[in-house]
Amino acid sequence: MSWHDFALRYLERKWPHAAPNTRDGINEALTSVTMELLAERAGQPSDEEIRKVLRSWAFVLPGPNDREVPDSVRSVLHWLAKASRPLAHLAEQATARAVLDGLKLKLEGIATAAETVRRKRRTLVIAANYAVDLGELQENPITAVR
Repeated sequence: MSWHDFALRYLERKWPHAAPNTRDGINEALTSVTMELLAERAGQPSDEEIRKVLRSWAFVLPGPNDREVPDSVRSVLHWLAKASRPLAHLAEQATARAVLDGLKLKLEGIATAAETVRRKRRTLVIAANYAVDLGELQENPITAVR
């Protein structure tokens, strides 16, 4: 299972029962992690465009399959689905560290507030626990990284 497919599955599970601020936090965390788990691939859109599509189209419900989507957004979503690395890569220590380090920076490359990093990490830990529950990961790799 790719990270992208897993993130969408996790979103479908959590979204209906989450308050608006929690939904935004889930969206923000999944977007940050997704950006770190993309492989180099031909036709890559700009990071800004990818983030915009993730935040506005991919990681919200109803999802893009349930509403009218512009062609430009559809092409970014298609690229994302193809470029997403496997969820199993998260179990690699170096990958888990890179993902956690990615949570610490804003788009501009400046440091994110400590509370924001904690909130994103908490969402990632919960998501990884869900991956363990699904049998996609043997153990939560995020809890092993300090």
